[in-house]
Amino acid sequence: MTRTFRLLALTMISGASVWLPNWAAGQVAPMVPVAEKVLTVKNVFGLESNARLRTPVYTVNGGGKIVRSNASGIREWIQVVAEYNTTPDAKARWLNQVSFQFYLLTVNEGRESKQKEYTLFRGTAAYMDVDRNRREARWATLYLRPSGLARYGEPVAVAVEVSADGRLLESKSEVDRKYTEVLGKEWWKNAKLTVKDGYLLKASDTPFSYVNYDDFEEIAQ
Repeated sequence: MTRTFRLLALTMISGASVWLPNWAAGQVAPMVPVAEKVLTVKNVFGLESNARLRTPVYTVNGGGKIVRSNASGIREWIQVVAEYNTTPDAKARWLNQVSFQFYLLTVNEGRESKQKEYTLFRGTAAYMDVDRNRREARWATLYLRPSGLARYGEPVAVAVEVSADGRLLESKSEVDRKYTEVLGKEWWKNAKLTVKDGYLLKASDTPFSYVNYDDFEEIAQ
């Protein structure tokens, strides 16, 4: 008589491993480690009104000044931010590098076509020697250059993909509610979008380099 058995998956209480008995073949598969949750992205920002930042103005003593900025000439940037926490671990305290791949989608109306034209900006913020045992929330950030905002329109969606030591951990996105149905899930993977690299800048490449310095980990070079 032939018997048929369903494939069962039994998870150990500790959550450390999973057994997958293969009853049909009469064998037991080896233990497979469960992916550890080392980092959680709580929020991703970039569409709010306070994501629009004016270029900071610094007072400098000494040196010549050929051109002096005035208030009317100060431009606006868009700051994209991922707020995250790490899971403490006494034995594996440090992450060598954590990378935040940001995506910012803007929309503009074409002058001639009158159709909506979407532009996808892409950039990476990488941080080194990330301490998992820091309890407070931390931030990862990039800045859209003022000319990009002026030329390619208003942000309507922002997303981030996070990886640590080469492993993809998770992703999170925020979409303007007017565009939720139009864009769909994982909109940043749409091959039809026009992609622009080099517009989202690290803090160290902007005038914001010294603003709220301790909110961020050390930027990987």
